[in-house]
Amino acid sequence: MKNLFINSNPGLLRTGFFIILLVVSSCFAYGGDQKQTIRSTDTEHYRYFQKSISFLTVLDNQDVEKTISHFQAGFDEGLLKKQIFETWSYLVGTYGKYVSYSSLSFHKEFPETAVYGKLTFERRLLGLRLGFGNSGKLLDFRIITDLSQLPLAKELVRPYVDESKYRVLPLKIGSQDFPLVGNLYLPTELANETPVLVFTHDFGPTGMFQRVGVNTVFKDLAEGLASGGYPVLLYPKRSQVYADTSLLEQGASWEILEDLYSCLYHLKNRVEFKQSPIVHVSFGFSNYFVPFLLKKSLFDGHILLNPSFRHPLRVLFEDREYRAVFDETSPEELKALAKEIETFFGSQENGSETLFEYPAAYFKKLDRFQADSLVQTYRPVLTIYALSDHSYHSSDRFEVEKVLAGFKHHALQFPSLNRALQKSQSRNPELDYRSEEHTSELQSPDHLVCRLLLEKK
Repeated sequence: MKNLFINSNPGLLRTGFFIILLVVSSCFAYGGDQKQTIRSTDTEHYRYFQKSISFLTVLDNQDVEKTISHFQAGFDEGLLKKQIFETWSYLVGTYGKYVSYSSLSFHKEFPETAVYGKLTFERRLLGLRLGFGNSGKLLDFRIITDLSQLPLAKELVRPYVDESKYRVLPLKIGSQDFPLVGNLYLPTELANETPVLVFTHDFGPTGMFQRVGVNTVFKDLAEGLASGGYPVLLYPKRSQVYADTSLLEQGASWEILEDLYSCLYHLKNRVEFKQSPIVHVSFGFSNYFVPFLLKKSLFDGHILLNPSFRHPLRVLFEDREYRAVFDETSPEELKALAKEIETFFGSQENGSETLFEYPAAYFKKLDRFQADSLVQTYRPVLTIYALSDHSYHSSDRFEVEKVLAGFKHHALQFPSLNRALQKSQSRNPELDYRSEEHTSELQSPDHLVCRLLLEKK
């Protein structure tokens, strides 16, 4: 096995050289005495994890200028662009589509600050090392094929997951033009009339497992629920699989609802679920559509995780405003964004501009889903709030309870709930960017979301 080591040395690049070395694994053993690990402050953790995640995102999106901006000044940009994107193309061509990162860890390795992690491609799991200079910019980028070279992480034991009690089956959903493949977590022993849960995502193109930081939230919940005897269907968001921004102008019906209806159809036509109630579990942005779905009486119940029925643009701006403290967004940029949003609300035209990387027309088409009073029904609704989350707005719960007044509604709240239900706890990066190998409140009996869902089904 060999490692790919890309050393982006400014001095070398100025003279017209760029080094790509294929070396035997033993040459780059970063464990043991060769590494000096120093615990940093939470602020340092957060800052470098954010930089690493941002770099991987723009690199995979083939955004050349933003990728190069992550590197320290002084490089020959032409050579840097060529080698970085040739390397990434080689990885994708050899191992398949890049899926996700995980297991980020932070280390002081004089004279660099290093972030280690794992990169999941369709056909391979690889190690990653990013080296940062004193300026906070990248100096080198290394792919590590021998995962034993990565810093050891704690092994996570999840007491609520028993893989012998369920199997994962692929399930095709979606339309003929935009097919998707989801995961059906099917218990090996399925009782009659057991509820089946379908999860829908937060805002933006999102993978099947709804990553929040390094936490694969939906996967964690699905495995726990399936271990407890409850089937779960997860699927990727259509905008994540079909990444054509122009398609989003068709609105949320194209991006969200068509696939949700397809899930319902396929589940109800499976023999094992003929007598099973189908429960919709919505997270973040997808909560906005619950009142519309309740009017249609399609699902037998709804579980809302951190719900808000306010216009999503308002919620998205609050989220951006909060994160501005940490991602170096200037006050001028925030003011300009706020002005764009107010202009949007004051205009009768869709406009051709984009907001939050979505066509403005997409947000105009959300008006028909706006929450209003609903007729009384006995369909059960459970809302779960994480009150310490910055995205929790004092008016949200009042508005939700007003809209759901005629329903069999039960609300749960926790002063400090796991990051799974929170968009950000940026002041606590140990929660924000916890790896799957580290323990978390999600596994604590007091905050076990799986148990909450089971008890309040």
